[in-house]
Amino acid sequence: MTRYIAFSLIPVFLGCVLLFMEYGSPLVFEQVTIGETTEILEKKTPAIYLTGDIMLGRAVERRMLEVGYTYPFLGIQGLWSEEDVVIGNFEGVIPEIHVPTPSFGFTFSMRPEFLDELVNAGFDILSFANNHSHDHGEEALRYTRGLCLVSGVACVGEHNTVTSYSTLVYPFGEKNLGIIAINAVFQNVDE
Repeated sequence: MTRYIAFSLIPVFLGCVLLFMEYGSPLVFEQVTIGETTEILEKKTPAIYLTGDIMLGRAVERRMLEVGYTYPFLGIQGLWSEEDVVIGNFEGVIPEIHVPTPSFGFTFSMRPEFLDELVNAGFDILSFANNHSHDHGEEALRYTRGLCLVSGVACVGEHNTVTSYSTLVYPFGEKNLGIIAINAVFQNVDE
């Protein structure tokens, strides 16, 4: 019989993310400070990284167009390896027709080519369990999920409900990582 251990990471995505690992699996969480005092600890087992919000609209998009698509990821290169699992909260969608997000705008649209940069930066899983995953409607979220699938990025989570998209089983070394992603900010998740 397989035993599981659950980890609740409530503040990570301003919602609720639960990670389930088969009991006995190695979990290595590294604390890293980006900047002049960056220390990368040597690790001997794969790690799980939870990066928090990723929003590639507004001024970030303009800056990426000016200086290069890798701009937001320059400070994180080399922090994780291919064996690690990297999870980020994708704040927005990639609609079929991109509409740049104006300064101070809160309806986030991102360019499809930016998804390639997330892949190149090492992101494995994107969560849509947040208040911006329906910024351009359900069709834009479906389109974004399709682009992620083609790019090799797994998706988990819904805007404001619990569905089959709220769970994900992802390979982690010789074990599986189970993820439940729920946006618990603006609604009652007991329903």
